[in-house]
Amino acid sequence: MDAVTQQDMRVALTGAPSPRRRSTLVPENSSPAWDWSAELSEAERAELVELRRTVADLRADADDARSEAARSRRDAEDLRAGMRQLVAARPWRRRRVFDEIRRSGLL
Repeated sequence: MDAVTQQDMRVALTGAPSPRRRSTLVPENSSPAWDWSAELSEAERAELVELRRTVADLRADADDARSEAARSRRDAEDLRAGMRQLVAARPWRRRRVFDEIRRSGLL
């Protein structure tokens, strides 16, 4: 820990600039390490447009896949219901139940 010297106290009380050296870690005239401007170059702008288009296409594909999955679940449930009817039918009624299932479009 640095001790406070008489010279430091005098400088602090008089408001005069400190005689200590400035830090040499970051030079005063150094440029920033990163350009934080919000402006995009033409290449970046084109890439952004392409990425947005790709995201929109992928979202549409995902929506289509969800719709297809929901339709497949409904079809599977309808088929299971038809099979339950067929299993529950008496042997002499099974032909009629089978024909009803076929007319409904499940088979």
